[in-house]
Amino acid sequence: GLLGGGRLLGAFLQAGALDELWVTLAPVLLSGYADAPASIEGWQVQGSPPQLELLECRRGSKELFLRYRVEWP
Repeated sequence: GLLGGGRLLGAFLQAGALDELWVTLAPVLLSGYADAPASIEGWQVQGSPPQLELLECRRGSKELFLRYRVEWP
């Protein structure tokens, strides 16, 4: 397992070294941000992007926990 933000995620995507992706959706209303808080840094899509297959979805008290398999072309 690995926990990180957009820069770390971008590095793993660029290397094609990601086989699963866990996403937490925690809705918060934001204002005044120039960049999206969930942006991926350093990843350039070349060719077809990977497909995501939903493996699991769990509901928390205020969020959703999603687990995906990353399928590379």
